[in-house]
Amino acid sequence: MRILNQGGNMFRFKLVMTFGNEYTGEEGLLPIGWDSWATPTPLYSQPHKDHYRGLAHDLIEHMGEQNGTVEDELRAFGAVLFGRYNMGDIYSAFHIGIEIGSFIHNYIERPKHTRVCEEVLEIQDQLWEGILEESRHILTVPLKPKDKRPIMHWISKGFMQAQRRYKSSACMTNLYLSVAHQLREALRFTESPKAVYVTVDIPTEIVHVRVKEHVYD
Repeated sequence: MRILNQGGNMFRFKLVMTFGNEYTGEEGLLPIGWDSWATPTPLYSQPHKDHYRGLAHDLIEHMGEQNGTVEDELRAFGAVLFGRYNMGDIYSAFHIGIEIGSFIHNYIERPKHTRVCEEVLEIQDQLWEGILEESRHILTVPLKPKDKRPIMHWISKGFMQAQRRYKSSACMTNLYLSVAHQLREALRFTESPKAVYVTVDIPTEIVHVRVKEHVYD
């Protein structure tokens, strides 16, 4: 993910209007640089209260360089475990596994040395059950038992990245919910902004959204 400014524990992101990967054919907002793989979030005048949670996931739960890989998304769901799952916003590791199973494939990068953190070890069976349940509807070749360890490695990596950045699950979840809410309020009366800037200050848990409109002569 391209971060415009990063000073200590403050991050500033830029969102732009794009058709993204064109799966939907509908224009919407994406973090800059995500056009080739991500699906944009369209703008509505009266969006559902959870409409911008996808963008909040992109900005808060995706960390480090992003290339649209399955490993990137597994790390992001490790962050989901540290934040929203730990805070009870998502009540079931099995259902997180279902989500993961919807995008998983057979070609997971297998590091020479894998590590699964204790927190993921405790729920890995529930995660794996959900992954297998959903992926069997999608994959031509079913996942094998040997796939479990590398998948849990990447989930653990994301969990530990979130732990280092946000320190507490409450802080992370508050920022996630605040980003979704602030985007909803700021974009309520705009149809096609030139850019949207989101600033996240972790120590104060303050989120600021600025919309830059097109200027027409």
